[in-house]
Amino acid sequence: MVNQCIDYLLKSKRLRRYTDLVDAKALIFDAPSLADVICKMKRLDRTNKLMLGNLLSCLECLRIVNVVHVELELMRLQAFDIYNENHTSQLEKIWLNLKGEPRTVSGFISQEWVELGFQGENPSTDFRAMGYLGLYQLHYFTQNKQDTARLILTEWSHPTNLFPFAIIGINLTRVVVELFKERRFHRYIFQHFGYLSVNSAFHQIDSQLPTALYDRGPSNDSACIEYCADLIHRVYCIAFEEFYLVWVIRKPSSIMCFNDLLAEVKDILHDRYPMITTDIR
Repeated sequence: MVNQCIDYLLKSKRLRRYTDLVDAKALIFDAPSLADVICKMKRLDRTNKLMLGNLLSCLECLRIVNVVHVELELMRLQAFDIYNENHTSQLEKIWLNLKGEPRTVSGFISQEWVELGFQGENPSTDFRAMGYLGLYQLHYFTQNKQDTARLILTEWSHPTNLFPFAIIGINLTRVVVELFKERRFHRYIFQHFGYLSVNSAFHQIDSQLPTALYDRGPSNDSACIEYCADLIHRVYCIAFEEFYLVWVIRKPSSIMCFNDLLAEVKDILHDRYPMITTDIR
């Protein structure tokens, strides 16, 4: 139903101004207000409760994608700050998650970070492109997939392998951001968000989330937004694991093969998360 609504928005000459809503270009709109505009422009029967409900549901889906997109972009644009306790704390937790014990050096600048696959003794410089998002997702993976992360780090740290765990993780954040902009996660978010919208209760989907009813639509609810943003971080974990599996299968001779491995992982993710396409006439 949402895909049909997207197709309708893109093909309609009167509604062509709302194309950007589909592309998640950081546009946050009010779903009920936009539904009212569409009904007026297309002269739809507003007494048809089923039609109106379906339209509003589709717009809520588009809005949650935009909200998540904005949240991720804000994280990406936030530079790593060595004076931000939240930033440095997450970095220290990455070390703890991977090594099982705190660092031996008390200062932030340390050659120890190279052991995790950073380029030098100041890891903050490696987050320039992906900012706080790169840090957050690296921490998310090491926290939620700790055993897998430790295994990967151990194998990539072997003298005959030497694949930089952290640098590869930051590059995978870049891949996830690119795929999001290609509309590859729209359907994935729609599916999970649809369950939340219909049930109006999160505990039926994820036992870790509290029961929550929303007054201004599900796409305005903070817990719902957090849940949908978390879906993208889960995709990041999948991307990391896929990269490792490709590495195991291909047995690359050196880090110089990185781009080929990354291209193969992108192909895998393309198949897993197909782009939403429409025939615009």
